[in-house]
Amino acid sequence: MDVTLLKSFAKLRLTLLQMEKEIGLGEISAAESAVICAAALIVDDRGRVELASLMAQEPLAVMSRSTFFRAIKSLGERQLLVKESDSKVSDYILKA
Repeated sequence: MDVTLLKSFAKLRLTLLQMEKEIGLGEISAAESAVICAAALIVDDRGRVELASLMAQEPLAVMSRSTFFRAIKSLGERQLLVKESDSKVSDYILKA
């Protein structure tokens, strides 16, 4: 492994961790982070995220359903990704 490349990766990773802390995402799990990032990429002009589209995003497409929905629930409790309606299957509003 190229040490120079590894050193560059480590610096980038530290920068990303600092950015996460600055925007208030430093305390969330890796699964929650993956969900919120995927949601940010597909959110529409009204802040709406379609559940089916979210589930299809990488790396969420390979995440277990239980992990995905636990992350969704936790993000909802933190008011970062809020259910649009009270129905069982609903789209979400990105509040981050």
